[in-house]
Amino acid sequence: MLSFNHQRPLRQDETVLIQAAAGGVGVTAVQLARDSGATVIAVASGPERQSRLAKLGAAYVIERHVQDVVTEVRQSTNGKGADPAIDPVGSTLEASFSALSPEGRLVFLGNAVEMIFVSTVPTYPKQPDALWRLHGAFAGDANG
Repeated sequence: MLSFNHQRPLRQDETVLIQAAAGGVGVTAVQLARDSGATVIAVASGPERQSRLAKLGAAYVIERHVQDVVTEVRQSTNGKGADPAIDPVGSTLEASFSALSPEGRLVFLGNAVEMIFVSTVPTYPKQPDALWRLHGAFAGDANG
C-alpha cells in the first residue's frame, strides 16, 4: 500500500475501489484512502462489516454476494470507473480490471493472485484506450 501511494499519491478527486475491504489489508486501504481525501468504494459481505466500513469512511459499500461490483462502481462514478483498485483477493481481479477508469491503477497482492493474474492479464484491456498501471506483490509461486 505504501509503495502504491508513493508511486502516484491518491488525490482528493479520485475514487478508490477496495476489494475485501473488511480484511486487514482492506481496512488499512480504506483508512489511507479516506485520509487522502479520495472517495472510497468498499466491497464486503455482511451488515456488521459494511457498517464498520461506512464508519471508517467508505462513501459506498458494495455487498459482494448481492450486488454486481462493476455495475455499482460505474454507477457510483457516473460511468468513469475507479481510479485505483486494490485487490488482495485474486478471484476478484476480473471485476477489479473491469471497474477501472481508462487510466486506472490496480494494486494486487497475495499468493492466490499470481495464478489468476497470469491467466487474466492477456485478456485485457477491454477498454481500447486504457492506459493502466499495475502494481503487484506475491507471497509465493503458483506451484505452492
